[in-house]
Amino acid sequence: MRRRAGIGVLLILMIGLWPLGPAAAGVLKAGDVIRGEFRHEKHLKGVPKPLVSEGRFILVVPQGLIWFAERPFKFTTVIAPAGIVQVLEGQDPIRLPDTVSTAIASLRDMITATLTGDWKVLQATFDMKVETTATGWSRVFTPRSRSVGMGEHIAEIRLTGADLVQSIKITKVTGDIERLVFLNQNLTRAPVSAAEAELFRLVGKP
Repeated sequence: MRRRAGIGVLLILMIGLWPLGPAAAGVLKAGDVIRGEFRHEKHLKGVPKPLVSEGRFILVVPQGLIWFAERPFKFTTVIAPAGIVQVLEGQDPIRLPDTVSTAIASLRDMITATLTGDWKVLQATFDMKVETTATGWSRVFTPRSRSVGMGEHIAEIRLTGADLVQSIKITKVTGDIERLVFLNQNLTRAPVSAAEAELFRLVGKP
C-alpha cells in the first residue's frame, strides 16, 4: 500500500521547519542542519479521535527537508528545490506530480524569504498578528483573500515557539484542523549521513 503525504501536511512542513522566532530571520546559512522529532495530528469533523502520525525530520540548508514518518506507517518524504520524492521500503521512489511540486515550491520560496527578514513576501498573501507569550511568541496568519490560492482552503495558521517553531495549527475552511508539534530540535552544522545525502540525490534523478 502506497502512502503519500497530502498537500496539507506538506504545507505545514514547509511552514513549520523554519526558525521564525524574533531573532531567527536571516540566521540560517548554508550547512546549517535542524534535526528533531514530530507529532502530527489531523482532526476531522465528525471523527471522534484524531489521526496521529509520528517520526523524525532533518532540515538541511540549502538542500531541503527529509521527513521520516515512522508510526503508524513508515515512509520517507524528501522535499528539495528539484522536486518532491517519497520512498517506501522495497519500492521504487515515487515522484509527486508537478502540480503538487509547483505548489510546494511556491510556498518554499515564500518561507525562504522570511529567513532573510523579508516579511513583505509572506504578508502579501497573509495578514500577520504577532503576540509575545511568557515562554516565547506566537504568530497568527490569515489569508488576505478567501477566494484564491491558499485562502480557498485555509482559514488560519497559528505558529508558536521560542528560538524555533514548536507547534503549528492549521484550521481549514471546512473546520478540519491539522496540528504539528516539534520535539527535541537541535540546530547543528554536523554533516548529513551518506544515506541522507543519497535521499537528496534521489530528488535530482529523472
